[in-house]
Amino acid sequence: MTGEIKVKNVVVNEDGGATYTFDLDEKVSGLAQEEGLKLLLYCGLTKVDLEDVYTWILDQGKVIRPMSPEETQRSKERQEANSRPPTAPEAT
Repeated sequence: MTGEIKVKNVVVNEDGGATYTFDLDEKVSGLAQEEGLKLLLYCGLTKVDLEDVYTWILDQGKVIRPMSPEETQRSKERQEANSRPPTAPEAT
């Protein structure tokens, strides 16, 4: 697969979760739609709950973990800093 997915924005929620916004090129967008529909059809045909599929995938590697309180705080601080308009340097 060739194509590009870029993380455009990340918003850290009060509950520790995050909301992501992505930019997908045309090729990746079409592939994501195709694969998403395929997943939904497979789950429907086999009567497997989609959440069970996601849980199974995450259980395979145990790579994804919740952010620690320190990571959550740093992420909030970075987001706040990035959302402020730049300030002009003081004249001396």
